[in-house]
Amino acid sequence: MVFDDKEVIDALSRASNNFRDHQILNMAKVFQTEFSALRAEPGLGEFNAEIEPQNLNISGLARRSKELAPGL
Repeated sequence: MVFDDKEVIDALSRASNNFRDHQILNMAKVFQTEFSALRAEPGLGEFNAEIEPQNLNISGLARRSKELAPGL
């Protein structure tokens, strides 16, 4: 049987590892893009002491976060 061959098993293992590594890099790029979008959103980026907490619209920020960063 072909799956009993060590060379086949090694080749499949290498392919699996390469695919995993590629997916990790792609996910990192997506997360970086999403973090950048969140940082640009008023109320989610840098702290601003001028904004009163009651003016942040927390439920709106939560909804907007899901739109801007669905992967997170």
